[in-house]
Amino acid sequence: MRILLSIFLLIIAGSISFTISQADVKATAGGTEMPIHTIAENDSLAPKNGRRIEIHVNNTNLTKDECRALINTYRKKAGPEGQVGVHKPSPMNENRMFPWCVDNMDEKGIFFQDYFFE
Repeated sequence: MRILLSIFLLIIAGSISFTISQADVKATAGGTEMPIHTIAENDSLAPKNGRRIEIHVNNTNLTKDECRALINTYRKKAGPEGQVGVHKPSPMNENRMFPWCVDNMDEKGIFFQDYFFE
C-alpha cells in the first residue's frame, strides 16, 4: 500500500512541477507560445560567471520573434556572462543545424546570422 501511495504522490508532484515550469516559460517569453526545442548543450564558461546554452529547433520556418523568445526564456539560466544561441536547419546546407540567433550577454543584443538561411 505504501508503494502505491508513494507512486501516486510522485505522479502528482511531477504534474505540478510540469505545470509550474510551463507557466514560468510562458511568463518569461512574454506569453509567446514556445516552439518545440531541445537543449543541445549547457556548458559552464568558467572562469566567467555564465553558461553557454545551445538550443536546437528543428523548424526551418522559425521566426525571429520565436528565436528572441527562446533566448529571453533561457537568458537568466545563462547568467550575466553567458551565451544563448538558437540553431535551426539550413536548407542551403542539407538541413544541418547552424546558429541563427545568438545573445552573448554583452549588452549588444541578439544578432541574427541570416547568411546560412537565405
